[in-house]
Amino acid sequence: MTRLTSTDPDDMTPPPKLHKKLMPPQIEKVRRWIAEGAEYQGHWAFLKPERVALSVATGNPIDGFILQKLTAQGLKPSPEAPKETLIRRVTLDLTGLPPTSEEVAAFLQDAAPDASEHVVDRLLKSRAVGRTRRSPAPCTSPRARSKTT
Repeated sequence: MTRLTSTDPDDMTPPPKLHKKLMPPQIEKVRRWIAEGAEYQGHWAFLKPERVALSVATGNPIDGFILQKLTAQGLKPSPEAPKETLIRRVTLDLTGLPPTSEEVAAFLQDAAPDASEHVVDRLLKSRAVGRTRRSPAPCTSPRARSKTT
């Protein structure tokens, strides 16, 4: 409160160089908020993070965190997509191409719990990864084509 009502330019908030001044109703609102029991808390960037207890129902801590948030909002997660859909999504996303029928068949045969991780690792090591992101899309406007021909 002291800084809000200060007349010393070194102590005033907001500082005079910002050319923003709090109006008396705004200062009164802060005064009332403090009188009603407002607690001072430092800026979030300087507070020590607190570890949140996560559900162990999921195999992944991030999934557990998301599940908690969904449940708190009265929502349910979507069911897991079939393996055919998963390999198609990840292959298209990483390479810009659909998976081959051999890649799909191999993924469907892989009963390992980390089969999806193996597919992602294989795709990330392939030369096709990121091709769609490395080069700009070809321009199809007639005006741009005329500049290149």
